[in-house]
Amino acid sequence: MPRHANPLLALLLGLVCATAARAETKSIKVYRVGSSSFSYALIEDTRAIVEASGDYQLICDAGDDQAGYTRLDQFLTQPGLFEEWCSEQIPRIKAGGYDYVIIQTIGWLNFTPPDQDKLCAEIIPELARRIRATGAEVILYDKYLPLKFDQKDPRARTWCLRYPEGYKLNYLLHIAAARQAGIRKISFGGEAVTRLWQQPPFSQLGFLYCDPGHPGPMANYLSAVNLAYLLTGEDPLGSPVRELPLGEGRLLAFNKLTTSGRPGDKALYDANKDRIRGERVILRDEEARLLQQAGMESQRKWGAILQANLNDADVFADTLREIKRLQAEMDKFEQYGLDPGTVAALKASYAPAASPGELTPALLAKIRRKSRSIEYAGVDIRNYYRKFLSREQQRHVQEAYEQYWLKHNSKLRDDLYFQCWVEEEKALRDGRRDDAEKYHAAVGMLRNVLSFAAYRLLLEEVNDRQRNEILTAYTVTGPTKRNAPRFAAYQNEHHLDQQKLLAAWEVYLSIWADPDRMDQLRENDFALDAFQQADQEFARRAAQ
Repeated sequence: MPRHANPLLALLLGLVCATAARAETKSIKVYRVGSSSFSYALIEDTRAIVEASGDYQLICDAGDDQAGYTRLDQFLTQPGLFEEWCSEQIPRIKAGGYDYVIIQTIGWLNFTPPDQDKLCAEIIPELARRIRATGAEVILYDKYLPLKFDQKDPRARTWCLRYPEGYKLNYLLHIAAARQAGIRKISFGGEAVTRLWQQPPFSQLGFLYCDPGHPGPMANYLSAVNLAYLLTGEDPLGSPVRELPLGEGRLLAFNKLTTSGRPGDKALYDANKDRIRGERVILRDEEARLLQQAGMESQRKWGAILQANLNDADVFADTLREIKRLQAEMDKFEQYGLDPGTVAALKASYAPAASPGELTPALLAKIRRKSRSIEYAGVDIRNYYRKFLSREQQRHVQEAYEQYWLKHNSKLRDDLYFQCWVEEEKALRDGRRDDAEKYHAAVGMLRNVLSFAAYRLLLEEVNDRQRNEILTAYTVTGPTKRNAPRFAAYQNEHHLDQQKLLAAWEVYLSIWADPDRMDQLRENDFALDAFQQADQEFARRAAQ
């Protein structure tokens, strides 16, 4: 009988084959725990590599299968956060029936030895125990460390944050945590990421790698090779996956290379424009080979060391001794040949607080810097700022933003906003969760007031199409709407009318120009009543 003589039979045979194929496909369900360095793009890359063979299906939804912004170091610096996190996330993990919980590690080398020991010997083991009780297995995901490759002395180039031999100490701490927590799988791609980007062709592809804190598409791909191996046990070398998520932000950064004044940017754009398709970038075969090879070399090397530590008490004892040796070197900056400027910066970064209960000088400086930057005046503002403005325009708007607040109301920004942010950080570090939540709400309200000047300056710089995009999307929600309902309602009603919106902002800013009102807010310990009273005053003035 001809092959297609019986269409119904052919259809039935196709359904049977498809069902059999699905039955043979193994599902792997993953829950994602981490910060902005663990983007969903890494999961997308991992899924593509895992599923390329047709033997597996990786299940992980961008919204449902993740814990939101989570940093392991905050479990140390913010008392009470660990139990709060577990009470929210462990039931979700249990209900979801996950095979693996992948946890991004971060911040190990900012800590002193006692805090490192507590994280590895107490916090991570307890976290892993609670996750295992849900039926899931834990994987630690290591991204990369910014070693000081700009140093002349080879010993200094190994330095990361406050420790020499940064990668070695980093991975030994991972292994110590794994041994004490019963974790058998760690992604060891970070070393390969940093090493590979010190040499061509990757050293010319920074926009595809990372910024100082976040992996880009190619770095994610390398780590995805590691994670695919840990999830399936199968070697991913030779994977055919070539398309990687680029993302809107990196696409914008790439396109801006055409207007950059920096040497080589235009040539970099011309050399790579052929492989950008929408918001995806296409790996070249040789790049994929090098990334896969580097990732698996690091994974095999350190994976073998991990297994030796898990299986041999004497090996683990040697690892602990080596950790102690490296920890003892943390303040010996000059002995490792670091240049004087770097030594001064490191000492300033890790100087202790002036007195017990206060914040360190470095953290105070960080809060001060962020409180004055337009990039921290709001997420939407930052996105528009980067999307629509050239580097020269960004510089101009930032300077104008700083000058506006110095001229109009520096007390609001440099006194109240800064102080409230400091009080929030102190409450978090003291374990006063309720106070921290109150200060956080007040910080958000004050940031909203500061954002009006940023929006006005932004609207002055953009073209008509961009201005319409900003105004169309403008809306007031959340705590601002709850604590200033009349003002929020007015803005939401008139958000398409730029003149009315600007006029409303000026009225509200004039309310907060009152020194008595600002003093009242501070004297009442940043109670939200002050914003509700300001809202009533806005309604009165708007009705005139």
